[in-house]
Amino acid sequence: MALNDSLMLIFQDEKEQGMRPEKNKGMHSYELWRRVFLLMGCALALWLFAYASPAPLVRINLADITRMQERELERLYVTDRNRHLAALEPLAYLEEVAEENLIYDDLDPYAFFLENLHQVSQRNVPPQWAKRVGPESLRSGYTPLTYFRAEEAPVSSWVSQWSDRSSPLYVLFGAVSEADDLTVIQMTYLPRPLEDIGFGGRSILQPPNRLVRASPLWPLLALLLGLLGYLILPRDRSRNASLVYPKWKTYMADFALVLIFTVFFAMPLLVAGNALHAVGEWLPLTLVFWLLAAFSFWLASVNAWSASFSLVLSQDGLEMSSYRGQLSLPFNAVRSAALVEKKTPRWMRMLLWMSLLVASGSMRFLTASQLMTTSGTVNRGIRFYKKDGTYLDLWILDGGVRELVLNEDAFLEAMKNAGVPWEQEPVLDRTLNDMPGGGRLWSRRPVLVPFSVIIIAILSVVILSGFVGASQARRTPAFAGISGNQPDKAGAQAPGQHAELTWGDLRVNLLNARWVRVYGGAGVERTDALSWAGNGGFWAGGLTTTDQGMRTPGYILMLDRQGEVQHEFIYALPGKDTYLADLKDTGQSRLLMTGTAGTYAGWDAFIAAADYEGQTIWHHDLNTEENSGGHAVLSASETLIIWSGHVGSNAFLKGLDVRGEVLFEVSPAPEAAGSSVHALLAASDGFWLAGAVTQDSDGFSDAFAARLDVDGNTIVSWTGGGDRDDVLLAGALRDEGLVLAGSTRSGGGLSQELYLVSLDNQGSLVWEQSVGLPGHHVTGVAAGVHPDGDLLFLGNIRTDDVMHLWSFLLRTDPDGNPLSVHRLWAEGNLRAADMLLDQEDGNIVIGATTGRLEDRGEASIALAGLLLEDLVIND
Repeated sequence: MALNDSLMLIFQDEKEQGMRPEKNKGMHSYELWRRVFLLMGCALALWLFAYASPAPLVRINLADITRMQERELERLYVTDRNRHLAALEPLAYLEEVAEENLIYDDLDPYAFFLENLHQVSQRNVPPQWAKRVGPESLRSGYTPLTYFRAEEAPVSSWVSQWSDRSSPLYVLFGAVSEADDLTVIQMTYLPRPLEDIGFGGRSILQPPNRLVRASPLWPLLALLLGLLGYLILPRDRSRNASLVYPKWKTYMADFALVLIFTVFFAMPLLVAGNALHAVGEWLPLTLVFWLLAAFSFWLASVNAWSASFSLVLSQDGLEMSSYRGQLSLPFNAVRSAALVEKKTPRWMRMLLWMSLLVASGSMRFLTASQLMTTSGTVNRGIRFYKKDGTYLDLWILDGGVRELVLNEDAFLEAMKNAGVPWEQEPVLDRTLNDMPGGGRLWSRRPVLVPFSVIIIAILSVVILSGFVGASQARRTPAFAGISGNQPDKAGAQAPGQHAELTWGDLRVNLLNARWVRVYGGAGVERTDALSWAGNGGFWAGGLTTTDQGMRTPGYILMLDRQGEVQHEFIYALPGKDTYLADLKDTGQSRLLMTGTAGTYAGWDAFIAAADYEGQTIWHHDLNTEENSGGHAVLSASETLIIWSGHVGSNAFLKGLDVRGEVLFEVSPAPEAAGSSVHALLAASDGFWLAGAVTQDSDGFSDAFAARLDVDGNTIVSWTGGGDRDDVLLAGALRDEGLVLAGSTRSGGGLSQELYLVSLDNQGSLVWEQSVGLPGHHVTGVAAGVHPDGDLLFLGNIRTDDVMHLWSFLLRTDPDGNPLSVHRLWAEGNLRAADMLLDQEDGNIVIGATTGRLEDRGEASIALAGLLLEDLVIND
């Protein structure tokens, strides 16, 4: 085998062997610098890609005063103030709504500006404004939003007159009278636009990237410069007679170097959403990942050593060189030589054995593989004992696994001619130090200087970005008396506190419950459905993780009328997570359940029947190739069970007998591109269903309800809602028809609103209401009919950054006009799920899930019972 065969030679403790960095040979010193340029180019490209300006922005759109007044009467809670505002003349309305945030300006200087705004409102964006309108805003069904930096003209002149930046500013143009059409722009101040900026976001409120981010050419230019530095720096061409690393191995190693550095350097930038966030509030996470990225510096040193290493074997000895210096080992300085074998240290093998004992799943196979590899790996080399008492190890490896044989005949002949004696017994080495340079990488100038440069350069870019960002934030004209954005009074309520809340003109009463009970252990418990039980009590179904290992099973409680537990059981499918969505008591000592079961690999809808002790009577899976889930179940009669759910994006509906055998199967919305059924209600000659249906190409869903007979034939159907997403989630029957509750985004605002619908028995719309709490998302999850004819709606309120803020019980008159609103009891963020009304006894039971309590887990089941007479009407 020739001396220039593909070998990997690793030398230990070069400092003790007399390496002389000041005598680097040829172009060795460039090998580390070229990798420094490569890493700096990658780091700068990633930083520029993630950087977003923190300068305040102003969001602008033309204000439609007529539409604003119309919406005053479209709210769920239409108060006297709403009626007053709707009756005003447009100018008086604007003056009263804007208060001190109203500016009068001349029309002529801004005619071109207003014309551009008008074009944007018609989705015809002028080319010069292309960077000011976000693509998601254009694709939405709302009026597109335009963004300006606060210091840009003409916006800066209006910003300087803004009295209260926490509220919108209205600019009224031209001479006006009560009869004139008002030309008004509405401006919203964004002091921290970075809050809306992230990777992969699709919010219509997200500012356009071209306005806040660097040009995409800058990251490409930085990456190109790094690659040019890697490719153009000269390489050593004077090693024709040397033993060197093969080039393809160094290229593959450099590819791995870039991959490792890029992943760990970019991870906090992706998580935080932008570069300044990553070195701000996300700094602890950033430091963790950037410390891992620093590991690639060591790999760069290893790769540079491999690329610059050469060995020349002569009759007199060995001549070795790399970017770190040269080493001469004359044979006359060698006392003896011996074979050396390197094996894994015993302590490492013991750690791997212990890891194998506690590992599970795929980690068990990975740990076993590592143990087998390290146990069977033996790296061999030659140890030269020098006459001065030191030694030098020369390892002969191929990728750290397979041993290669150095040209033994030529090598041993050279040693024999030099008179070097050969030890008979091989030497065993159980250290971990088998990488180039030993443990002294940072003690040498050829390494310290390049890596100091890259660290200083990266820190300089980070610090400079922060300084530029702060300078941009300060460029906006400042003025006194400006308060920050204040949350809505209802939204500011902290969990567990019961200060007075208002919703419009309604005072939010704290629920006057007769009893409140909380169930759960150290894990997570959740309730999703309630049902009356045949023994006079009721069922609560959900899930639990307490003492359940890696899987999440269904959790069912049987309780008496006061919430005392009579019986509980777990419903779990082996090896699967099981989530209950609905349950119904058939009145025959049987409980019907539906939900979803599966793992990350796939989910399947199921329906099951169990006795009161939790023993399964029968169980059926839907077994489709697409992910599916069960939503609702109804015991329509003694012989008919109705089951609904979804397969992919479409709903299914099945009629089953008491053994779970399919009697009929229908498509609730056969012409729909997507549909869902969330509620099933028994009727005298069949049943009602309610949910949503998507028919148009715009992808928005409409509210949907239908009445079917016992054979699944549609008797009547109704589709309604606005031009955005509408869905019905729950309902209740009454003599003249039914009432339904859900949510809508068709109100024209950015928040989700409560949606209430009343239908008669022929499926005709009687009335509908939709309105939201400003700055909040409102959803109705249950409905009921009060004995005196009033209506009750259970719902939840949240904000964009809080999953569940508080839950409410709304009482309206039969026509949907609000009478009172009650906040549910909570000692943590509460999510209401369902409610039961007992018409005869006048009782109501509410089921919800509450957040962490002092002595319990992350979430617990909360149930409350009250008398309907406790739902007082506001004075």
